[in-house]
Amino acid sequence: MDTVAGKRVQTKARIKRYLPYLLVGVIGATFPAFAQFSAIRNSEEPTDFQDYAIEPRIEVGTTFSDNVNLQENDRASDLVLRASPGINLRGKGKRFEGSLDYAADFLWFLSDGDTDVRHNLFGLANAEVIRDRFFLSGRATVQETFLNREDGFSGNIANRSGNRQVVQTYTGEALFQGRFQNLANWSLEYEFGLTFSPADDLDDDSLTTFFSDSVSHEVTALVDSGERFRNIRWQAFANARRVNRSIDEAGSFRDDRAGVDLTYYLTREFALVGSAGISNNDFNIFLLDNDGFFWNAGFLWNPSDRLTLTGRSGRDGGRTTFSGNLFHRLSKRINIEANYTDELSTNSLILNDNLDTFNFNNQFGIVDGNGRTLNNIDPSFTLSDVDFRRRIGSVRLEWFRKRTTFFVTGDAEWRTFDNDTGTARTFGGSVGYDRNLDRKTTLRIAASYRRTEFENSERVDNFILGSVSWTRRLSRHLNVSVAYNYSDRLSNEAGQDIRENAISAFIRGTF
Repeated sequence: MDTVAGKRVQTKARIKRYLPYLLVGVIGATFPAFAQFSAIRNSEEPTDFQDYAIEPRIEVGTTFSDNVNLQENDRASDLVLRASPGINLRGKGKRFEGSLDYAADFLWFLSDGDTDVRHNLFGLANAEVIRDRFFLSGRATVQETFLNREDGFSGNIANRSGNRQVVQTYTGEALFQGRFQNLANWSLEYEFGLTFSPADDLDDDSLTTFFSDSVSHEVTALVDSGERFRNIRWQAFANARRVNRSIDEAGSFRDDRAGVDLTYYLTREFALVGSAGISNNDFNIFLLDNDGFFWNAGFLWNPSDRLTLTGRSGRDGGRTTFSGNLFHRLSKRINIEANYTDELSTNSLILNDNLDTFNFNNQFGIVDGNGRTLNNIDPSFTLSDVDFRRRIGSVRLEWFRKRTTFFVTGDAEWRTFDNDTGTARTFGGSVGYDRNLDRKTTLRIAASYRRTEFENSERVDNFILGSVSWTRRLSRHLNVSVAYNYSDRLSNEAGQDIRENAISAFIRGTF
């Protein structure tokens, strides 16, 4: 049995390791034919079938780090050479759009000749299978991520840390919708998610945290009021979420709820809102466990398309809940947006939700919903299998004018874990400045601060990050970039202070 189990573990590890390569190979081989077929099928003009692109690229560069092993003591400097071949596939038709970007960073540490490979993949596909009725979509990301917020972290990739591991996230969604004349609209949505990482190996003594491979399922059914209803809007909903984990001791996640949401407009600008229903989950501690009734009530104020404000308060099981959001376009150049939510969740579902906001930028790689580069260097919380209550608030102020964008953000998050370890807290803020110096040159400056208080511990960490990058387009197919990254963690726990300065330069060519 031990031999059979060992072979199964080895086979599973190989599948996870080579899945990104398989995905790139299959899509790369079939993409041209599929793009042409989709475009021919949906285009009115035969000449539209070339609406796709395949763009290989290569980056070569070097990075100097003054703390290449990310340690408080025995700091070591090193010069790291990097070669990063990659490929980008893009296609779009009337009912289909898709893109896939993959890059492998080959690193060579000159001080001892050590080498390493880092993988980055992002893909998305959206298809309208039946016009206005049936939609399919899928997303994928493969990234090097710092798993444990207590261990090594850095603002660049040219260093070594056992805390950095490959995390793969894949999601697929199916949406079927329709209407009952002008009385009601209905929809049925199913989302499937997969999460893989090497952190599920309980026999690996080098791991400081364990994070299961997982399969998630989420089904949402909605029926809401149609055009016939004006002053009173209603929505009946049902939602079921499941997460199954590869580590048996970690258990599974289950959360079900169903109810009705009502909106009553007192005026064209102001409405009363509220929800009520039943919920049931598998949480253990009394505060989070719920098997019964929930409700909330509040208001919606929308005096113009420049301002929207909502707020709700209620009870869900043994906890009092609050939620709200604000969007205000202060002027043509200034926006402010704020949100606060209170939910039950788990890390796998958060990874799925984050993936829905990601996009790919030809210049900066994988970016979030605000166009900022994803680097996973700010580990607010450790990736683990413990479920939690998540209360998170955020605010973002953005100013933009022609070639310049400036933003300020702030956020705070509390996680109460379902294993009696208590509540972890984190809060911080960031500022950023983007400037197109001319048609060929871009300057990016960013800085952030985060304070983290650990659950069931007196440890407190303060993270300080800063970066400056300058990018110049030399020609249509050639870019050069220089960047500086500063990373600093100040901890009240001995031996956990980490500081690194890194200077990088690279040149990129596309074909």
